[in-house]
Amino acid sequence: MLRDVLTIAWKDWREFLAGTSSSITGRSPLLVVGLLALVCGFLAYRLGVTWFHSPFPIFYTVIYPVFITLGYVADSFAGERERHTLETLVATRLSPLSIQLGKLLAITSYTWSLALVVSIVGLVMANLKDSSQGFVFYAPDQTIGLIVLPYLTSVLAATIGSVVSLYSNSVRQAQQTLSISTAALFFLIVYGAQVIFPKSFLQSLAQTSPTQLGIEAGVLLVVLDVVALAIALSRGRQLITTA
Repeated sequence: MLRDVLTIAWKDWREFLAGTSSSITGRSPLLVVGLLALVCGFLAYRLGVTWFHSPFPIFYTVIYPVFITLGYVADSFAGERERHTLETLVATRLSPLSIQLGKLLAITSYTWSLALVVSIVGLVMANLKDSSQGFVFYAPDQTIGLIVLPYLTSVLAATIGSVVSLYSNSVRQAQQTLSISTAALFFLIVYGAQVIFPKSFLQSLAQTSPTQLGIEAGVLLVVLDVVALAIALSRGRQLITTA
């Protein structure tokens, strides 16, 4: 089964790199990396070594995978259905589980690698701005967060997005559903938290150390990933089989 999963993942990776995906982001992967690196690098250069003591490195590498992942995951099954290749995959000896896991592995590993590129660009640009202290690197706990949190975020976005893609008749429909859902979610998080949670709780949260906040966020993401993955795999097996 592992070989089947890697086969699907490699197939999708080649489509990402070749820009043959029908998603908007999939058509120009170098453009995606360039835009992310430009925005992150510009801010890192403006801040200099202050970049390493700010929440921006974690913020960018956690938020970016969400938007990139949603662009690719919309094409994962809806795109295969549009190209009439999903039936071909189902007709092979590959199991529905291996197909879904392979696609999730391809999307999460690809977007995670882009997040790492953004972190490296920020590292280089911050050091270019201020080299008086020598080459400055991310703190150990910050480095772990930059590696782990983006992947956990990608997994969550990919698993939820794959279900939407499975239920969608076209890539455009999947993209619209995911875009609206994401905008509504961020609106709820930003403005809903101020209504739901007391002001004292939000103030204590703002004073929490970045390390502790990162650990708590990581634990929460792991729990959400497990739940979302269980739901996605159970629903995906049924939908892929009936494709």
